[in-house]
Amino acid sequence: MGKTAVVTTLLVHGAGSTGAAAAELLGLGSDTVLVEDRTGDVEQVIAALETALARHADCTALVGVSLGAHAVARWAGAHPHPLPRIALVLPAWTGDPSAAADATARAGRDVARDGSAAILAGLERESPHSDVVRLLQLAWPAYSTEDLARSLTCASQGRGPHPWELAAISVPVAVIGWRGDAFHPDAVAHQWARHLRHSTLALAARPETRLLQRALSTAPGWG
Repeated sequence: MGKTAVVTTLLVHGAGSTGAAAAELLGLGSDTVLVEDRTGDVEQVIAALETALARHADCTALVGVSLGAHAVARWAGAHPHPLPRIALVLPAWTGDPSAAADATARAGRDVARDGSAAILAGLERESPHSDVVRLLQLAWPAYSTEDLARSLTCASQGRGPHPWELAAISVPVAVIGWRGDAFHPDAVAHQWARHLRHSTLALAARPETRLLQRALSTAPGWG
């Protein structure tokens, strides 16, 4: 019999996404544990993360995307000895909700008004970032229109990590972002990197999956 793959990485997805979509975004393999929580409630995402960590004590790496990055950062800041490798991907805001949260709230209202299928069709026609739209096409059918709108609205109201929580993280952290995304401003990635004690910042030039994966691979310990 073959050996069972060793679990090394926990991946926490963002609001309106799924673990599978987040794994495809980052190019992570089948040994990744997907932490699923589709409520958009950062407090519940943190609870789901803690449950997953308790079940998978062999994990050594932790990756959060968007809302998942908020949850991972807040969890890590509250634990003196978090996992040795942490990546925070596409952070959206610091502390209380900000302009990016307004964009997320508008997206929730648009979904509630027009339906997710109509919005995806419009994005497919009009968005210059076809690979990002493809990830939405992968994730959004996992939600009903009502649940997707609720998740985005809830996420827009949740607290991100405060500067002192970021500064409390004791291990090296890779902060990964991209330019040109109102939902995940690159200025926030810069801000998080400044507040962290030991950080590496890598930014993709535009919202493109291939470039984001390359940015992650350039971070020490993530290649």
